[in-house]
Amino acid sequence: LIVLDTDIVLVRNVHELYDEFDRFGPEAVVGIANEQTTVYSPMVGKNGGVQLLHIARMRTSDAYARALDTIASGRYDKWIGFLGDQTLYTFLAHDFSSLTHQLPCHWNR
Repeated sequence: LIVLDTDIVLVRNVHELYDEFDRFGPEAVVGIANEQTTVYSPMVGKNGGVQLLHIARMRTSDAYARALDTIASGRYDKWIGFLGDQTLYTFLAHDFSSLTHQLPCHWNR
């Protein structure tokens, strides 16, 4: 599943974005580009404007389910806050990196 913010304008062929699924590691469930601000410093933040979601893996991945439980339960001592999905993806990429795929920055400038 490809999720795009409503303000995204694609200047490349969407097939190139879809091809990023083929570059996912064996455990990756989310493809996401870096945030271009320092809002998550010292972590490298992720931007939710362009998301590749491997839905089949999300449904079956025990590692993803455990990561979500860890983050959502509050045991993580970090909170999702007002940036929602971006913060979740930032935490996943930082502490559960095998679950994420780094999209090239040209997909979300």
